Amino acid sequence: PAAGSITYPMLSTSGTEADNVAKRTAKAWVNFDGTLAAASMINGAFNVSSITDHGVGDYEVNFLVSMPDNDYAAVCGATSPVNVSHTVTFVASTIRSTYSTGAVAVASFTLADSNNRADPANISVIVMR
Repeated sequence: PAAGSITYPMLSTSGTEADNVAKRTAKAWVNFDGTLAAASMINGAFNVSSITDHGVGDYEVNFLVSMPDNDYAAVCGATSPVNVSHTVTFVASTIRSTYSTGAVAVASFTLADSNNRADPANISVIVMR
């Protein structure tokens, strides 16, 4: 291979290319609008069947095909809603107790007041396993 090229041995110690690819791709992702009704929230997704809206800033991302276990990594981010200076959006397993093979909880709060939830119009969640 040419100098600087990416080769299979440089990416993985796994035995097969299929295993290598499986370990390095998102198992689920979603971009949704928290200001809309749950049925129309999803803008785009992979392996996400729906979003459950439990109220302002309180969501549950439901997987189409369950994760094999709870040992996945979920990350999220969001833009701040109109008229809200800053929001913090995070995987909320301690708030909703949902970090399961079938779903993961996401919460969004205003930065100024941790008791004040917000509905961002652009929330993204990525799950790796």
